[in-house]
Amino acid sequence: MYCKNCGTRLDDDAKFCPNCGAKVSEDTPINNATTYSNNAAVYVYTQNPSRINGFSIAGFVLSFFWFLAILGLIFSILGYRQAIRENTSKGLAIAGIALSSVCIAFWVIIIVMSAMMSVV
Repeated sequence: MYCKNCGTRLDDDAKFCPNCGAKVSEDTPINNATTYSNNAAVYVYTQNPSRINGFSIAGFVLSFFWFLAILGLIFSILGYRQAIRENTSKGLAIAGIALSSVCIAFWVIIIVMSAMMSVV
């Protein structure tokens, strides 16, 4: 049995979904389910509805702008935490964290070098 709200596989005796907390109804059909028959066996495949992680997207985009790289890092970290909670893809959040970190390190080096050049 699968949760009608998030698509998580459930135990047959479950009353609530352990992932999203939705109440499980025995008579509700499975969302996005496709049934395939192979001789005597019946397989049911469900599509887990993809969720958009806005924090990951915002963090990744902001990390391209040097003056917003710190915000990009913050949003990417929040997106990574949300991806862990919702058990979704973490790739965009990790890319945002890496890109923001590189951008911040680059600008710190530039600022330090320009300060050293002005002292001499």
